[in-house]
Amino acid sequence: MKFIKLAVPFVLLLSALSGEVLAGNTKMTITATNNTTSAVTPSNASYAGTVLPNPAPLNAGLSQTYINTGLGNVTSFHIDYSNTAGKKCHFDAASYNQTTSTSPCVYTKAAKSTGSPSAICTATVTSASTDPSNCAFSVNFKIQ
Repeated sequence: MKFIKLAVPFVLLLSALSGEVLAGNTKMTITATNNTTSAVTPSNASYAGTVLPNPAPLNAGLSQTYINTGLGNVTSFHIDYSNTAGKKCHFDAASYNQTTSTSPCVYTKAAKSTGSPSAICTATVTSASTDPSNCAFSVNFKIQ
């Protein structure tokens, strides 16, 4: 995460020096939902750009929404959620522009149980832009 935070100003400086104008920063909306019977705690969060608010523990049955403001038209968000019963989910989501594709924006999402006992982890894209200058999208992460 430190590398990403240090790289951001460098990338922006290079873009400015090369005369490249960045499109508006893409926003990814992430909703994390805890469908377990106990609180879950976030860890190992990493992302491109910024995320607000900071991921926080979620009590059973609650959700929290984050906004990942990416770099140009690229977003990337990775996080783990775990509870004291040993259930743990790892979630990933990203978007980027791919000019060689028939679809101008590429969206990825993944969810994996990494704890014991196994959790049911899902990642679902709920909306996606087709504007190649701003590959914004929304994704839901659920742990149960």
